[in-house]
This record gives sequence, C-alpha cells and structure tokens, in this order.
Amino acid sequence: MTTTTTTSQLVVDGGSCAAAVIKAGVELSKADLQDALTFASYGWAVQTRYLGATNTQGSRIKAGFADRGSRGSRTVGYQHELDGMQNHLAAAMAFLNGLDNGCTQYKLVAVFSNEKGYLFSFR
Repeated sequence: MTTTTTTSQLVVDGGSCAAAVIKAGVELSKADLQDALTFASYGWAVQTRYLGATNTQGSRIKAGFADRGSRGSRTVGYQHELDGMQNHLAAAMAFLNGLDNGCTQYKLVAVFSNEKGYLFSFR
C-alpha cells in the first residue's frame, strides 16, 4: 500500500484504487487540485426516478445518465418483491448493462436520494 499526503491528503489504498481525501475549510493550491484530479477514477452517475402506474402501464423506474445526455435511458417495470431502493438500483444496472461499453463490472461507490429517485455513482 502506498500513501501520498499533501494538503488535500491524497491516499492510495489497495494498490490500484486511489482516492482524494480533501479536508474541509482548507484552501487548495493548483498542485493540490491537479493531484486530486489525477487520483480520481472515471465513473458513471446514473439517475433514477419512479414513474407511477397509468391506465395502460404498471409502475416503472426510469434510469439514465445524470446529465441526461445522448445515451438515452432505460425504463424497467417495478418488481414488487424488491424494496424501493433495490428497484432503483436494478434499473440503474439494467441501463448500464445495456450500454455495450465493454465493461465487465461496475463498483457502486455512493448512493444519493432526491425528491424524484436516486443517483447512483459507479466506477
């Protein structure tokens, strides 16, 4: 395990995983900001939202990139054997798995909730 420490406390843990731990209230230099960006890994932010039942369709979860960009979205039926958050995660995974981007695995690193659904952060 290697650890590099600057004002922003950049930490490398476990060989290939890196994280930038940035202290609150500390003004960062240009070098600290660049170090934090260098250690950040690329990830995906998938936003989900609940769509209630209509006269013609049951309840659904819609998932897509948080920026609602050009990759579209995926809508999946609500699975009543799962709880709410599990349904949202299942929809997010269905969306990612449909991208055909060559990824063989995704690591869920954070979950955020809002008034419409969830934001899942993967890397």
